[in-house]
Amino acid sequence: MAKLIKFHNSADYQDLVLGIAADIKSWKLCHEINEILGLQLKNIRDLPQTPPKWDSEPAQQTLDLDSRTFLQERYEDLSSHQALEYLFYSKDPHNLPLEARAFRFFLLIRTETGQLPEISRLLSSLKQSSLIHSVVDLSGAKNLQLLLP
Repeated sequence: MAKLIKFHNSADYQDLVLGIAADIKSWKLCHEINEILGLQLKNIRDLPQTPPKWDSEPAQQTLDLDSRTFLQERYEDLSSHQALEYLFYSKDPHNLPLEARAFRFFLLIRTETGQLPEISRLLSSLKQSSLIHSVVDLSGAKNLQLLLP
């Protein structure tokens, strides 16, 4: 059986979650985001199988069937920017809060010590892409925990 790693949201982290609406395959959108933001997002299947550094505790593994079936694709970049970690993923909209159901893809930007990028510049850069229909900052969502992988 496949295992899913769940990340714990800690008060030590600052998270920025962007909802992205696009009608293309996740790998193509990931490539577009890499080009626009200068990232190196890679499919997690292509990375060496070591515990991610998203949490200070050992990664908790779960065999929850519902979570495994709805988390579809995940791409991460832990090295492009020294203090920032990027995770691009898709989720089934049926399990999302109402304000996030319009989005199929999410970009989580997390920092433990550094500053998050300026949100207005980030949104305007992504909105210039012809492949992206809309991008919204969902960091203030009431049920932010449901948006996280």
